[in-house]
Amino acid sequence: MQAPLKLKPDEMKDDVELSEYGVDSMLSSMIVQIVQERFGEEIDLGIVIEYPTIKELSAYLASRIKPQVINRREAVGSISSFNKPKLPPEIMPINTKGTKQVSFWIHGATGYPNIFNNLSKALGPDYPLYSFLAKGTDGKSIPRMFDEMVLHYLECIRLVQPKGPYFLGGHSFGGLVAMEIARKLKSEGEVILHLVMLDTYPTTSEVNDQFYETYDFDFLKLYLVNSFLKVEQNPSLVITSKDLEGIPKRFQVAYLAKLAKERSNKLIETDEIFNFIKGGLLVSDFAEETYLIHKPEPYDASNVTFVKTTKGFVGPDNNMGLPAVDILKDYDYSLYWKEVVNSELEILTVDSDHNGLLDHPVLPYVSEKIEMLLGVTHVPFDVEEYGRFQVAFTKLTEYGHFLLLCTFKTLGIFKSAGEKYTKEQLLDELKVIPEYHRLFDALIEMMVQKKWLEIQGEVIVSTRTLQSKVFNKKVNEIGQMKTILEEEYSEIKSYIPLLEVCSAAYADVLSGRVDHMNVLFPNGSMQYVANVYKGNIQTDYYNHLLAQLLHDSIRKRLNKYPHTHIQILEVGAGTGGASAFIFDSIKEFASQIRYVYSDVSSAFVQYGRKEYGSSYPFVDYKVLNVERDPELQGYEPHSFDFVVCSNVLHTTSVMGNTLQHIHSLLKDSGEVLINELTQVIDYNTLTFGLTSGWWLYTDEHKRIKHSPLLSTELWKAELKNIGFHSVQISGTPDTSENELPQSIIVGKNCRK
Repeated sequence: MQAPLKLKPDEMKDDVELSEYGVDSMLSSMIVQIVQERFGEEIDLGIVIEYPTIKELSAYLASRIKPQVINRREAVGSISSFNKPKLPPEIMPINTKGTKQVSFWIHGATGYPNIFNNLSKALGPDYPLYSFLAKGTDGKSIPRMFDEMVLHYLECIRLVQPKGPYFLGGHSFGGLVAMEIARKLKSEGEVILHLVMLDTYPTTSEVNDQFYETYDFDFLKLYLVNSFLKVEQNPSLVITSKDLEGIPKRFQVAYLAKLAKERSNKLIETDEIFNFIKGGLLVSDFAEETYLIHKPEPYDASNVTFVKTTKGFVGPDNNMGLPAVDILKDYDYSLYWKEVVNSELEILTVDSDHNGLLDHPVLPYVSEKIEMLLGVTHVPFDVEEYGRFQVAFTKLTEYGHFLLLCTFKTLGIFKSAGEKYTKEQLLDELKVIPEYHRLFDALIEMMVQKKWLEIQGEVIVSTRTLQSKVFNKKVNEIGQMKTILEEEYSEIKSYIPLLEVCSAAYADVLSGRVDHMNVLFPNGSMQYVANVYKGNIQTDYYNHLLAQLLHDSIRKRLNKYPHTHIQILEVGAGTGGASAFIFDSIKEFASQIRYVYSDVSSAFVQYGRKEYGSSYPFVDYKVLNVERDPELQGYEPHSFDFVVCSNVLHTTSVMGNTLQHIHSLLKDSGEVLINELTQVIDYNTLTFGLTSGWWLYTDEHKRIKHSPLLSTELWKAELKNIGFHSVQISGTPDTSENELPQSIIVGKNCRK
């Protein structure tokens, strides 16, 4: 440190704070880099602040690093073999020790990241946080152009976190940089959890016309020198425009450096203060030019939170000795970002000025929001694996179609082309009881879609397809189809037994000779059904997503009300296919939650108690028929914070009535989380279509044709009609809402 500080080793005392020698954030970063390079140990930037003297810092490093160095030497023989790659000097590890989601924060126009120290302290030690120090802030090197900065910072981020998901943020100008980094990471196949833009002004003519070249010497130099003096902690040191009266502009930076040296009474050289101010001005010049030429493309790499201030660029209550100025007073710059951001954009308004949004008193509010966003854990999704599952499921469905046709052939129907029947004739021939007329219609429609049958007026006719060689070969090789499925598509192997037992029982169940419960649950066994609800990528993904959304909502509620006790009800828990994921996700809140595992069937309730009772003591088990008034069944109105429903609501007869009962159970701030199929899937019709509950609905106009299901649009309409003020749809990545075969629907209550 001799060169940067211009001090000889014997001039430095081990009990004098390093800040007295001018060790600022940039030099602190250099110390961190030297420690990492020499000892292979990454330490936080905050350590230099926590242990401010050479003596204290040396003792800390000796206690933390020396034992590790000895152990590693014994293991590998040399220090160099375990050294971590050196991080570039621009990236600053403010906190590296947390275990939760890491975040990366880009500096504002001046290039200094000091503002993020406050954010890291507010978030606490569990959240790793890295920021950046722009090249050029030393007052000697050339700043990077915008595109160079984006690529370099992206490379730095990759060194710290090679794979996503990534969480990015930026203050002011840094929001532009963070947005471009996020866009590039997304183009490389990475997941961006969230982008936070802290009062980033857009690169529009409105901004440039009102802002360009208006503040450099009227504001920025004073802001920089007072930042150096840390006047928020030392208000008596503040330097104002009055101190510059009579000083020519070309001399002002040098004069400020000398004045700061006198007032600070630090051992740092005046030249270094001069370079600090000059560096900030130089980097800011480059940022200004970026505003003139950069035009962001539409952004859809992630959802965005935009933090907007109310007190303009410099507020009247600022502690930097600066005159108040609201440069964009008549321009709502957040509207620009509403046009650019094609994903979900949240505007968070805070009562501060542009430079104080990570200071008190607004810091707790902003940091709480950021902590909530950091806590939204990404649910892993393997696109290739999901694609393979889709192929496998298509093959499985084809197998089910042929099993269906073979059943009809066995009954002497549709054995060859040209057979003609009216619907009534077929119903009579197969002795289909009224409760299965809808299933029968769905099965006929399925074979029409396969072009095995066609409808000619009132007559159902078997087509020539049934005589083709390819078709007959497949029918004859149906046993081989099963073998191929089991051997080549193991991901859907657990689906086959239920499909086969249901196909074999069509004639008996449709005629009423055999109860469907004896088919799906032979001797009371849950095996066939339970296997379908677990163990494949789609089912697991949606169960994970449902559990994570509930987890995030609980954590958000507890952040706001730390001492509250949260009540959760699961409707139609069944065999606990979703419950197991939820319990594991929310167990960290065990002391503050009560979870009710309910089902209309006491057998399922007993199954749940036996399966999960010993592992999750925060769970109760109760019977509930959600189609009847819950209060009459012992459930207190408006008592639950969350109601969870996974693959169950479609079985109710009147959806509006069902949702009204759920609504009545929720508190004013309550939410319902629904996991449902939102497109017709033939496999489900061929299997669960045998259950009487599948066809109980009486509001046919609200369901997808030939099914009890609702589309995403129907869910939105129905929930809002009941009184849920907002409805959010989630599903597999990069799939539009109306194309989702399955969805998580979250409705938020709005009862007053």
